[in-house]
Amino acid sequence: MAKCHIKKGFTMVEAAIVLAVTGLMLFGILGAINVRVAAQRYTDTVQHVEDFLRSVYSEVINVENGRDDIAFNQSFCSGPFQVETLKNNNSAKIIDSDEGTHAGRSKCSIYGKLVTFGENDETKARVYTVVGQLRSSEAEGGVSSIFDALKVVGADAYAFDYGADSTQCIVSTAGTSSTFTPLWDARLEATGGSDLLKTAYMIIRSPISGAVHTYRLKPGNTVNIAKELEAGAFSCGGNANSLIAKSNTIQGINYHLNRDNFEVGDVDICINSPDLYAAGSSRRDLRIKADGRNTSAVEFVETDSEDNRCK
Repeated sequence: MAKCHIKKGFTMVEAAIVLAVTGLMLFGILGAINVRVAAQRYTDTVQHVEDFLRSVYSEVINVENGRDDIAFNQSFCSGPFQVETLKNNNSAKIIDSDEGTHAGRSKCSIYGKLVTFGENDETKARVYTVVGQLRSSEAEGGVSSIFDALKVVGADAYAFDYGADSTQCIVSTAGTSSTFTPLWDARLEATGGSDLLKTAYMIIRSPISGAVHTYRLKPGNTVNIAKELEAGAFSCGGNANSLIAKSNTIQGINYHLNRDNFEVGDVDICINSPDLYAAGSSRRDLRIKADGRNTSAVEFVETDSEDNRCK
């Protein structure tokens, strides 16, 4: 009697079921990995923004003179003000124009940083060094407001540059300037919606006391230095001798940086990102506290807090 041999193996249906289950498991594993990667990228993005904001405070507190005095005539440290003009305005008691009394120093002083967001409709931050004249160590009373003191010393983000031949007058940044771009296509947004953050704040050292203060741009006001420089809005033209005549019409940071444009208040930066879905439903609120004096002014607001203005 012939024996019946049965072939063992998977049927097509069984193989399809195994492949389907394996695929679903692999998809689930890869999906979980992608979520974790996205969550970590969002965390890294927020940390990146925080590190940047803290670094600006550090640069103001630990001043490094990155200004190229070879490129800029020291008699014109900033904007529409100049030593002789200041003297004519009876401000000589505030300005120390005797460079010889300060070995190793120029007539210019770094007073802080101006940080802007949303210039040219870009989700970037720009940092400009604020430069002005040295305040005399023998300065008497008469100026008590920080804003008035900044005006007296001609604090500005612009400077007159005479160019290579020291004759042609153009306007450039008064000191170092830099651009910050958040990681992973993140957006820096305003509170109350998804609009691009367009504001500015300054971390400034008082010419009077030397204390560091923070002021924010009042709502509704704008600063777009990059666009103004590109468009030549502050180009003085002519030669060095034309500067004094133009000094009352060329507007620099003092045009923006006055008590009508700035105020004491929090600056809330809402951080959005394509990776936000993996980190939670609410944007992180990174806040610069009103009148911050050092790096501790930068703080996170808890996502589930009622004080989170980025929900």
